[in-house]
Amino acid sequence: VNIDESVAVNFEKPAQSVTLTRDDYNFTNYNTISYSAKFSAAVTGLTAANFSLNTTTTGASIGTPTTEDNITWTVPVNTGTDGSIRLRFVNANGLSTPISNTLPFDGPIYFIDKTKPAVTISAPSVSSIATGTGSVTYTVTFSDTNLDGVELDENGVYLNTTGDAGGQVAVTGSVFTRTITISNITGTGSIGISITANAAYDRPENLSDAAGPSATFAVVGPVTITSISPATGSPTKLTTVNFNFNTSSVITGLTASNFELETDGSIDGATVGTPVADGDNWIIPVNTGTGSGTLVLKLVNTTGLDKDVVNALPVNSGSLTVDKTTLEIGSIVYATTNEDGTKAVAGDVVTMNFTFNEDLLETPVFTIAGVAGHTATKPDCSSYSVSRTIQATDPAGPITFAAQVKDLLGNVVEVNETSTISIVDPGIAATSLTTASNLTNAETIDFLLTLPENVTGFTANNFDLNANTDGATVGTPTADGDNWIIPVNTGSGDGEISLILVKSTGLSKQISNVPLTSSTVTIDKTAPVFSNILFTTSNADPAKAMEGDTITMTLTSSELLDNPTYDDVMIIVGNSWEILENTGGLNYKVTHVIWSSDPDGFINARFNLQDIAGNTTDFSETSSIKYVKPSDNNNLTSLSISPGGLTPAFNSVPGNNYFSYDLRGGAGTVTAVPSSDKATVTVNGNGPVSGNDFAVNLPGSSNLITIRVIAENGAVKTYTIEAHVMGDGNATLTSLELDPNATKKSVSGPNYADYTATVRVSSIKLTPTSNFPGASITVNGESVASGDTSSPIALTVGTNTINTVVTSQNGITTNTYSIVVTRLISNNAILDELVLNPNIYKTGVAGANYRDYVATVSNNTSSLTVAATPQDAGATIKVNDVIVSPGVASAPIALAVGPNTITTVVTAADNETTKTYSIVITRKAGSNALLSTLELDPNIYKIGVTGTNYRDYTATVSSDKNSVKVTATTEDTGATVKINDVALQSGVASAPIALRIGTNTITTVVKAADGVTTKTYSIVITRKAGSNALLSSLVLDPNIYKVGVAGSNYRDYTASVSNKRSAVDVYATPQDPEASVRVNGSDMMPGRSVPVQLVVGPNTINTEVTAADGTKKIYSIVITREPTTT
Repeated sequence: VNIDESVAVNFEKPAQSVTLTRDDYNFTNYNTISYSAKFSAAVTGLTAANFSLNTTTTGASIGTPTTEDNITWTVPVNTGTDGSIRLRFVNANGLSTPISNTLPFDGPIYFIDKTKPAVTISAPSVSSIATGTGSVTYTVTFSDTNLDGVELDENGVYLNTTGDAGGQVAVTGSVFTRTITISNITGTGSIGISITANAAYDRPENLSDAAGPSATFAVVGPVTITSISPATGSPTKLTTVNFNFNTSSVITGLTASNFELETDGSIDGATVGTPVADGDNWIIPVNTGTGSGTLVLKLVNTTGLDKDVVNALPVNSGSLTVDKTTLEIGSIVYATTNEDGTKAVAGDVVTMNFTFNEDLLETPVFTIAGVAGHTATKPDCSSYSVSRTIQATDPAGPITFAAQVKDLLGNVVEVNETSTISIVDPGIAATSLTTASNLTNAETIDFLLTLPENVTGFTANNFDLNANTDGATVGTPTADGDNWIIPVNTGSGDGEISLILVKSTGLSKQISNVPLTSSTVTIDKTAPVFSNILFTTSNADPAKAMEGDTITMTLTSSELLDNPTYDDVMIIVGNSWEILENTGGLNYKVTHVIWSSDPDGFINARFNLQDIAGNTTDFSETSSIKYVKPSDNNNLTSLSISPGGLTPAFNSVPGNNYFSYDLRGGAGTVTAVPSSDKATVTVNGNGPVSGNDFAVNLPGSSNLITIRVIAENGAVKTYTIEAHVMGDGNATLTSLELDPNATKKSVSGPNYADYTATVRVSSIKLTPTSNFPGASITVNGESVASGDTSSPIALTVGTNTINTVVTSQNGITTNTYSIVVTRLISNNAILDELVLNPNIYKTGVAGANYRDYVATVSNNTSSLTVAATPQDAGATIKVNDVIVSPGVASAPIALAVGPNTITTVVTAADNETTKTYSIVITRKAGSNALLSTLELDPNIYKIGVTGTNYRDYTATVSSDKNSVKVTATTEDTGATVKINDVALQSGVASAPIALRIGTNTITTVVKAADGVTTKTYSIVITRKAGSNALLSSLVLDPNIYKVGVAGSNYRDYTASVSNKRSAVDVYATPQDPEASVRVNGSDMMPGRSVPVQLVVGPNTINTEVTAADGTKKIYSIVITREPTTT
């Protein structure tokens, strides 16, 4: 059997990997670029369909891939327009082997740039320049997205000239900007520039085209200033005047800064305006400012002119006189022939005298009071006068003067002046000017001005005084119907006064009969003076007077007295009022008969006399005449009885009644000696037996002896002696008193008398009085005389027995009076004394406590002590709830500002009874607005200076001190503080106060506790400008490593970058925020960078730091950019 089987076997080829690479530089301007597709093994079938383009260009396309070894294939790409291109491997369709790569995938990017760098030429720095006067610059800017370099020197710059103008070219600058400077300019004509092609190139090596021609500038020759003259006549009042500026040829560039003004007189604020071209010449406007004087316009520099000026500078205009003085009338004085300088009536001549502040073109003609045609006269070179006679037909009212006046420039000024003179009617005659008295001592007298009808407007100024007193004045008149009362203060001293109505100024009607003088009033303010005072008596003894004698006093007065009568002028002689009689001229007398009621001694006269003007004199005179009265002395010098003695002793107690207990035998002798030898004495109606001794009989055990003393004037005084014969047995008391007085209650007991009593005191005294003076008494064993008080007897709380023992004179009888005194615990809570220290006056007021007081102290009193002494020593005291010993000062009690209540509570010994003493002490708020310290942080030395504040200081700090704190501590804790208007606590530092460069004023205001008193402390701190020109950081972006090297600058660095790095950003931060920074001449704003373009080769970046005081430091970085590699 033949078996024929066919088997189909497929052998799968292994997958190949592929890479895509660029065949050219990634920046290119080529129309066709290529990629290499390299396989890991030979592959066939690759076409353009296996690819696509990821591109931003327009018109790009893929060409047909080619290969020489089927491993590396070249894929051409038509680039189209500018943009970016990536070749993308998208599929393996048609390939001889599979692809292991994940599809699709991109090849590297190409940047297509076919655009040439642009070249821009700026306008010239000036539009024209004079030959040989300077240089002109152009700025040439190269720009391109991928600009890579600029290669431009003097050979690449061409001058485009006209005429014979020429100059020398220099090229400066770096990166992508060049400055073309044309100097050594000659000839006249114009100059511009052109730039050759290929001056700049970009990364794809596109070369710039030629640029130009640029705008041109004119080259001009020198010019002559032919004249500068004002276009306005001189003098002028114009605010703006034009000056003609004429030149030999046309110039441009003239500005106000080329000129200055020279002025004199009072011209102020004159300025030069903006020049305006006027054909070949210029018009220069000048504001003449204020004031008057002369003005000269001066060309002082030629800055900005397109031509040199031949003239030597300055070139001055002619002088222009500026007169801005307004024509003004002045020094006006009005006059009238009327006696009242403010009025005029028919027939009076009124005049206005005046001046003008400048000369007039013509003499003015005035209209006066409505009537025209009054030509002024000129009495001298500077003054004028114009007058007119008032007519009866002129209307009443103020007189006006009006005229039109021209100054020398022809300016017309209207003069309209209302004078101080008014046309009035002729007035009336006053009837009289009188006063009520022609002699007075009054401080003020009234004069009466009588008028026939009502007139208003009188004042003191209408009157004058004819007076020779000192300080006499006229008061304010008051109307009295149609009349007026004028008060006059008579002043001081004596003299004469008359009142004169001197003028009618201000009156509703004129007084035609002024001056009108009153009668003269005599002013007498001197009191009368008395002399030749003489006393006489009708008694034979010229130095003596007795009852019934007549006393006469005569005197002489310095002036007449005012009608002495019984009713109004009296002289007191002794105890009587008597009438003063005039005995002729200035002599007077008074008589008085001595009465028994008159006091004895030398006769005295007292009186108050008044002169006719009303001045009084108080008078007192004592004579050498003595009035002697009969003696009324009926006293005894001594009284005694013998044998024995008197009880009590003579004159030892009040009263005239005595006892005697030592007598024996029924008889005795009384000795009574009178005080006066004019007095007589009897005893029991009998005279003395010898001298002053009197015999008495004592028939009984008790005998009354009566002694009578009769004075010279008959007055009688009686003394008695109760005489007891020795041996009386009376041992009783007539009274037994307690001190303090307490009620004693009689009770039954074992003694002669028993009592009980109740008290609340710690001691007691007894006063026993015996029924018979001869008895003896003891109180608790202490001997006490009858009627005397015992020593204090201490009482304990509870019962206390006090025994009073009476023993009769004969020693036989003894009686005991016993009192049982029960002492209760005291309820006395009253103070004897409440003392404050310092001693403050306190005022009792109504209140809720036992005693309430108020007191006020100054703010200086910040504390006091209280000492309270109770009536009862057993009482306790608390002051503001703190126990204080009686009579001992408390601890100091602080007083706050305002009311402070101090309470003293007294608790009686019974611990129940209390009384409260309250004192409300108000401490006034302090007026102390002073500081104890004023400190600055940091500690800055401040210097006291004179100023407008309570204290003024100055201080200086360095620039690194940019803030300060202020701590103000008040002397008075109640005062408040504000620093720069911010309230702060005393002794607490303020928030930091920023200090700017220059002066900084810090004001501290202290207000006292009283809320009124303030004091201001001012500190002016000057912060110096900083000299810190250092950087805290210098950063490049991107971050390029820089190496410090030696160099001529403050810091020098070098760095290198690849060719790819075409620019860098510079960030520089100064240590002092006040410092400024410039990078390659460009200002750096805080927090911002300055971009710097980098050319191939070395690039110098200079960072200049300028401190606040002008100190400069330069940080220099030389960055070398590597050349392009192929």
